[in-house]
Amino acid sequence: MLPTAIDVREYGAVGDGNVLDTKAIQAAIDACAERGGVVHFPPGQYLTASIRLRSNVGLHVGQGAVIVGSPRPEHYPLEPDEDMAGTRWGGGAEATLVKVLGWHHALIRAVDVENVTIFGEGEIDGQGGSYPKPEEGQPLARPQLISTAGSRGISIRDVLLRDSTQWVLRLSLCKDVDVRGITIRSRCRLNNDGIDINSCDNVRISDCDISCSDDAIVFKSLYPEPTRRCTVTNCLISTDCNAIKFGTESYGGFQDISVSNCTIYDTALGGLTFEIVDGGLMERITVSNITMDNVGGPVFIRLGDRGRNVPGVLERQPTGRLRSVMISNVQASRAPTVGCAIAGLPGHPIEGVSLCNVSISYRGGGTAEHMHRAVGECPDKYPEFDMFQEGWDPIVPQPSYGFFCRHVQGLRLSNIRVSLESDDCRPAILCEDVEDLEVFGLDAMTMPETAMRFKGVRNAMIHGCRARPGSKTFLLLTDSEHIHLVGNELSAASKALKGPR
Repeated sequence: MLPTAIDVREYGAVGDGNVLDTKAIQAAIDACAERGGVVHFPPGQYLTASIRLRSNVGLHVGQGAVIVGSPRPEHYPLEPDEDMAGTRWGGGAEATLVKVLGWHHALIRAVDVENVTIFGEGEIDGQGGSYPKPEEGQPLARPQLISTAGSRGISIRDVLLRDSTQWVLRLSLCKDVDVRGITIRSRCRLNNDGIDINSCDNVRISDCDISCSDDAIVFKSLYPEPTRRCTVTNCLISTDCNAIKFGTESYGGFQDISVSNCTIYDTALGGLTFEIVDGGLMERITVSNITMDNVGGPVFIRLGDRGRNVPGVLERQPTGRLRSVMISNVQASRAPTVGCAIAGLPGHPIEGVSLCNVSISYRGGGTAEHMHRAVGECPDKYPEFDMFQEGWDPIVPQPSYGFFCRHVQGLRLSNIRVSLESDDCRPAILCEDVEDLEVFGLDAMTMPETAMRFKGVRNAMIHGCRARPGSKTFLLLTDSEHIHLVGNELSAASKALKGPR
């Protein structure tokens, strides 16, 4: 046992997985809070209802110890008066929001506290698969595994988090957070997000292994405060949804966030997903050194206008801004037919996006008919990597197999390599209403039509590119101007350029 630790058995915890140990665990936490220290869980199964952490208290879940969440809903009370007393809730619209979304339902809660730690080689198991199904129309009315709010100095290390009934780890309105070396295994039901970072400041996430059924690491900002100054590094991720995601809730925006050295595999939706659809500003986002395999959409960047409104809680925000996103050193294999998208709205372009050293292998399968189809703007549609495809049987993908770029200002595509596992008649890159474009070092397979297609592109520099043998036209232009081709090797194409420039 740790030298300064309180053993939960000293306060009556049984640890046999049958007796409800809530009172004993909470008594140990409260006693520890009086002087600061650690509550230790020795080997055993500690069945418990919701417990609340206090300031200057650590939970040490020792090897062989499992904190087991009760599957009974009455064991997770709302307790609105207690949880909304802190200054962060304000007692007004924010408090209503917390109540509406049930965000302080949790097995382990830390609200308005400082310097709390959860660590050890043991497990925290929410028994999410045994929890009753929510009532119709209340998909979020289930407890999270760990929920922190309005707190500072949060450290969660090494533990295994298993089978939450909803989100696994939620951080909201918190500062100075360190999440390191944790393992998440939670694919037991819907809404099993891995880690949610909501309107937080100074968050570090590293060396985590996450397998979950909803978004794995997701940045949100449901409050006026942005989520900012965050790093994610050295993580292994697999999910039935999005791996690393910004949004959809974006009211406060996202600033100064870095993601690096992560491996993403067997992920149904987006690998890297950036979404501003509820207002807010996204800027200064850097992503580097990412590998992906069998991911739905390797890169998806969307500025939309969902216009979400919760009466009395969240008012509709003006269209937001998405700018200054840098993505480099990305390799992805077995990407689907849909392709990647960087898409703003008319009059609201995405600004200042750079992709450098990106290599993606696609399954292919697009037809000539797919190449020429019109794509709706879909401003208020829920954003997902495949939102610009049509139908399901058959699926009609977007009109480019590599990147579909629309309503963008200041786009840099450098050393992009896109390849195909089967024939595809669509261009590798389609740019529509793009201004200030640079394409350098493009290496794209084309069968048999064109490598790039520009529609309404203004001020573009294309250089250092080469055409693959068999290409009919390297660049097809429509309604574009000031397009400059310099220093390219296009002799393998039947025609370098088609259309006025």
